[in-house]
Amino acid sequence: MPRTDSSLPRLLLGLLLCAVTFLPSARARSDEPHWIRITSSHFSVATDADEKRGHEVVVRFEQMRSAFGLLLMRNRINLAEPVDIIALRNDDEYAKVAPTRQGQLIADASFFIPGDDRNYFVLNASKDDGWRVISYDFAHVLLNHNYPQTQPWFDEGFAAYFSSLRLDDKLGQIGEDPEQFTALLNTQPWLAIPDLFTAHPTCS
Repeated sequence: MPRTDSSLPRLLLGLLLCAVTFLPSARARSDEPHWIRITSSHFSVATDADEKRGHEVVVRFEQMRSAFGLLLMRNRINLAEPVDIIALRNDDEYAKVAPTRQGQLIADASFFIPGDDRNYFVLNASKDDGWRVISYDFAHVLLNHNYPQTQPWFDEGFAAYFSSLRLDDKLGQIGEDPEQFTALLNTQPWLAIPDLFTAHPTCS
């Protein structure tokens, strides 16, 4: 489901990936971005931030993957397409690649680019408020390859629930009651049960 009116141009994404590949082998000036790649068992993070932040990002993705497995009782988690993460070090670098909506940069500190052979998550490494968007889209990616096809309301509901995941070094929490969801439940008419189970996706 598109979340913005425009996405990161493929050419720009290619240039970013080229920078990740070639910049570390060259001697960069102190004022130039210095790209590094951090890998884990299932993910790869390319970042021009420091190594510590790169490790934090890749660990967070591993934690989300594990949380998904626990919630849906899956010992094995499949990812049909590889997941690459690009973590940009500050607001200025992120603004160079972030999509726009009606001519304005999106307010979110992260965005998702689905691909035919690879999926990309791009985030502002200096912000901590982009994880809700990432976990929402990541939940859909995981559901697509690890859970039987279900009604749209289940996928959307699970993704919204998963996006409430809060993690730190010692504790994981899920199920926070965001104000926007409470307002939605209080104002929108509820579907009858037969309508709920026969609902189809709508185009926006």
